[in-house]
Amino acid sequence: MKTFFSRLPLLTLLLFTPAFAQLPPGISGAWYNPEQSGHGLSIQILDEQRALAFWFVYDMEGNPLHLYLDGRIEGRRIEATAYVNRGMRFGSFQPRDLRRGTWGTVSIELISCEHALLRWRSNWAGMGSGSTPIRRLTRISGLDCELPDQASTPALLSGVELQFPGSTPAAAFASVDERRELRVLTALGGTEDSVPGPSFVGHVGWVTRATYSDESALQFSRYGSNWTYGHPNGLVPTELEGTFSAGGGAFRLRTQNGRSFQLSLTPSPQEFVSPVSTQRVGGAWEVRMGGQIIDHHARLELTAEGSVCLRFLGGAEPGPCRLTGDLVPLAESHYFLGFELRDSEHPSQAPFTGRAWVQRGDGIERLILVGDNGPTGFGLVGRR
Repeated sequence: MKTFFSRLPLLTLLLFTPAFAQLPPGISGAWYNPEQSGHGLSIQILDEQRALAFWFVYDMEGNPLHLYLDGRIEGRRIEATAYVNRGMRFGSFQPRDLRRGTWGTVSIELISCEHALLRWRSNWAGMGSGSTPIRRLTRISGLDCELPDQASTPALLSGVELQFPGSTPAAAFASVDERRELRVLTALGGTEDSVPGPSFVGHVGWVTRATYSDESALQFSRYGSNWTYGHPNGLVPTELEGTFSAGGGAFRLRTQNGRSFQLSLTPSPQEFVSPVSTQRVGGAWEVRMGGQIIDHHARLELTAEGSVCLRFLGGAEPGPCRLTGDLVPLAESHYFLGFELRDSEHPSQAPFTGRAWVQRGDGIERLILVGDNGPTGFGLVGRR
């Protein structure tokens, strides 16, 4: 069991992500698919949290297309939003001519220091989604590349969180994956499995993401789980003390705005559902969401292929899909699915990405989704 006390640097919300020291600087360089020579990527590892890449590719008419990938590092993956600039003309270079837009999302999963898998999902007409293997074309002199082992046994944890002295303890769902990444969703106190809904006012539930190792202190990211408003809800940790191992732990966290939280986690009496797949989770899941006066009810609809639709209920007919997107299998895990979800009421914001798992106990299966889109945290609990 590791004991730690750390004062974490104050970060802006755009950089408010944990450190995952699993992509070495030596990944930087040019990458391409030899069988598709003519397009490729230039990748730069900026620090433990961020990466920058440029994808030199083409549009549907064969015109050159230059994509700017603003990425964050999650284990051995770079998860990026892809942007495209148009309008500025060569020679004049007038900023007033520049038009910026979002092209979609791109994921680069490093299999080794020489091979990776490139995935994309575009919101441009006709481009859709897909994947292709890529390999290293060039390396930068003096930068070593050695990927650490990923092997670790996943753990399912549960616990309680106190948001202030005398508050109602709130249930916390937590897991540790194969990469020692901890994810915690703290539900609302007083209502089983509930997260904040569109009209919720009060002390929200929380999304916590962290990574740990035997050599360094636990690194935290902390968000509210009230994603329905579309506002940034990240909190900047300033002090963190406690103990943690794969078997659980107890923490006291203080944040820049003066709030203090107590979170304790122990091995869960429930069990992981494994192997998990999109076929296994397909169907309807009940979702409970708290409101200011009355609670909201929603239904999470999943197809066997992984398509996602979250509808609010309560009227004569179910509402339209508030969230749409996909669950995707992860090659490195039998316990977790990845997800990418867009909020139809806030179409300009980046999609929520993260991890989902299923746990079973007391005759109920729960599908837990924990993630964020950079500035805003996201959490849901589905029941059936």
